[in-house]
This record gives sequence, structure tokens and C-alpha cells, in this order.
Amino acid sequence: MYLAKLGYLIFPAGAASIEFRVRFFDAAVASLLIGLMYLMLRRCFETSRAAAILGCGLLVFSVCRLDETDVIGPHSLFLGCTLAMLALGYKWREQPGWPAALALGAVLGYGGMAMTYVIPVALCWAVAVTVAGRGWFSWDGSNFRITQWIVPMALVAGSILLVCWPPSIIHHQLLRDFKFYLKYPYHPTIVNGKIYMVTPRWAVVWWMVNYDPPIAAVSATVLGIAAWKCWRQRRVEPRELYLGVWIAFLLATALTAHIAGYRNLLQLIGVLCFAAAALFDDVFPAAGRAAVSALIVAIACLNLIRLQTSPNYIPYPATAGYREFVQQNQDRIAEHAKAIVYGIPILQLYAREENKRIAWDTEEAPWMVPGVPEAGSDVKYMLMPSLYDRFPPDHPMRSVVEAHWKKVWTYRMPKVWDLSLYENPGYIAPH
Repeated sequence: MYLAKLGYLIFPAGAASIEFRVRFFDAAVASLLIGLMYLMLRRCFETSRAAAILGCGLLVFSVCRLDETDVIGPHSLFLGCTLAMLALGYKWREQPGWPAALALGAVLGYGGMAMTYVIPVALCWAVAVTVAGRGWFSWDGSNFRITQWIVPMALVAGSILLVCWPPSIIHHQLLRDFKFYLKYPYHPTIVNGKIYMVTPRWAVVWWMVNYDPPIAAVSATVLGIAAWKCWRQRRVEPRELYLGVWIAFLLATALTAHIAGYRNLLQLIGVLCFAAAALFDDVFPAAGRAAVSALIVAIACLNLIRLQTSPNYIPYPATAGYREFVQQNQDRIAEHAKAIVYGIPILQLYAREENKRIAWDTEEAPWMVPGVPEAGSDVKYMLMPSLYDRFPPDHPMRSVVEAHWKKVWTYRMPKVWDLSLYENPGYIAPH
């Protein structure tokens, strides 16, 4: 949110569209990750250029990263923390010291400002360096040893959080948010054109196979061949152990945590791309690496084009029409009435841009069944994207609102969810 506000304040209103201004810095920082990933593969894992380009290319054209993850959101920004902990953790797995403590602490501090997912990532790093090294944690059969460099690393991370986000330390907000998500029951999610109230675990496989088949196929092939070589040689190198822990840990986390969409798998997708690149040189001979890498990246690009041009595919975050709604419904938004809105901050942003005042008493649109009003209630309007049409027929959004309310305005555009305004025919004005 800080980056979105920064762009909004820095760029003059007439210099660029509001969409460009609020998204610029988020997109720029997230894009830098690709260059950093290339450097980390080359320096920390000492891969060939072809392998590094393979990993970066798969991530660049990932449908999960580009289409299914919000630009203004923590997932893309936090992916930098995940991959940096993976790469730098491997580089210093046997050599804790000031450089490692400062760098890893800074990465965790940055990650803590983005997502509570920093806690699982820190735990994953700890398990990985324990299994694949002996510099940070070790077990000699009777004693468990922790290096003293954990303390300065934790102090660096805590100091960054204290300066940039004081409540995370002073009021334990980071830990509170993490506990909240641990107890989060479920989140309705769209899978294969249908919204499931509780996301099925098989959705993880469905999304990867249908949206990012190049990543699924390449990572499965490279990791499978690497595992077969380890079995045949009866020896597992630290690199394979280390990457295996990261993949297993993030996969287990994805399958056990609540899933609110394909974007929740972005950290796993990034690690799969990274691991496939890190092990690529061991699987393909040097003579054909460049050609194979270029072919795979080209296929990933074509896969992205295939989905983006498909008439049946609409990205989950693809909502639009709020500016047009404000422009075309000035009388309605000036009414002192209660309304349920999907995306209140978006509506308020465009209202400010158009210098219009919203007199509505607004509530955020509910995902869960409770909160959907009956026909004879004091709620007059509902502003909803057609994403809600994918609920089961017995869901109140369809059985009550869609079936009995009057649709008074609609914005329609290719490749985005329609935005519609519903008016309650049984509206009861408060006295």
C-alpha cells in the first residue's frame, strides 16, 4: 500500500492515468525480482546462463504471476523475500557470519512488512539449512546447537520492522495477523469456472496443469530426473536436499493453509521455477542446454498468449468499470441509502478522481453466506462483478439478489468481469 500511495502522490494527475500511478512502483519492484533471480541463480547456485534464463523465463511468463495475482498486493512483492532466503540461505548454509546475518535479517525484515508468510518462510529456511548444512543448526546425537549469529540476524529483521512498521513489534501485530490466518476457516474461490465455498485441495494441481503447464511439466521433469539420479547413485548432494526441503515445505504449506485463489501458490510457483533452473545443468547436456532453454521459454510465452486470447478465460482479479459507474450514476451515489459494494476502496478512489461524493452507507460485499440481504431489507443497492454469478444456485447472491433484485446498470468489457448495480425492489427506507 505504501508503494501504491507513493505513485499516487509522486506522479501528477495529468501525467498518467490513475491506474498507472497507483500500480507503477508495485510493478517496478516486483519486476526487479526477475533480474535478482538471474543473479542469484548465477552467483549462489553457479548455474549456466541457459539455466538461469530458463528459470527467469518461466517466472516471467507465469500466468499465476501476471494474470492471477493482483498488482497492488503483497504476493508478488513477497516472492522476492522467498527467493532471496532460498538463494542466500544456500550460499551461507555453512558459513554464518556478519554478511549472512545482515543480509538474511534484512530480507526477513522486508518480508515481514509484506506478508505474515514470512514466518513459514523463516521456518522453511531453518529446516533447509539444518538438513543441508551444519553452520546454523546442528545435532550431534545428544546436543542441539544454534549459532550465535541467529541473534544479530533477528535484531536486524526486528529493527527494520520496528522502524518501518512499529505496530508489528510494539503491538505484536505481525504475530497476531499470523495467528488470525492460522485460524482462518475458508475462503470461496473460483476453480474451473465455478466458485467453491471451501476450496478443494485438488485445485492446486488443477491450476498448475491448466494455467501454467510449462512450469508444471518442466519442474516435474527436472526434479524427477534429479531424484532418479540421486537414487541411482545412492547419494544426495546438499543442493538437492536443500531445494527438496523448500519445495516440500511450501507445498505442504499450500495444501494445509486456506487457499484464496491461485495467487496463494505464487511462492511455490517461484520456488519451482528456481529449483528447475538450479538443477537444469545436471539434467541436460551442455551442448543442448541453450536450445532447450529457449524452447521452454518460448512455450511458456505461447501458453500465456493462449490463455489471454481464450474467450473462456477471465483472470480472477480482472474487475473494471468503477470509473464509468461513478460517471454514469451520479444521482444514485448521491442518495443517502445503504449499499453493499465489491471493492469499496476502488469505488472511493475513482469517486475522488471524478470529484464526486458518495453518500451511500457502504458495506463490503460478503463472500460468505451470512451478510447477503433478503429482498425486504434496508439495503437498497448492491454493486457486484459477474464473478458472483459463479456461486452455486442456492447461494443467496443468486437465489435472492440475482433472481429477485432489478439490475439497473451494467458495465461490460472483454476479458473482465461485468460490473452490475442491483436495486432492491423491496427496499424499506429507514425512518
